[in-house]
Amino acid sequence: MKHPMDDKVKKLDAWDISLTKLSTAAAIIIVFKLWVGAMNWVHDTNVWWFVAALVIFAFRPIKRIYFKG
Repeated sequence: MKHPMDDKVKKLDAWDISLTKLSTAAAIIIVFKLWVGAMNWVHDTNVWWFVAALVIFAFRPIKRIYFKG
């Protein structure tokens, strides 16, 4: 079954996707700036948890780009 958003998402190019990622990053920074509890949590969390999250989240896209031709 085809989702109605499939055609709309396929119209996006790399520039649109990059701008979406940047706007998401900016929204997260605003949340951390306004919500002191979230900022404190980020500062108190060991950096290796974020590195682990990066590896886990990036694994599938990198695998699909470089190893599935």
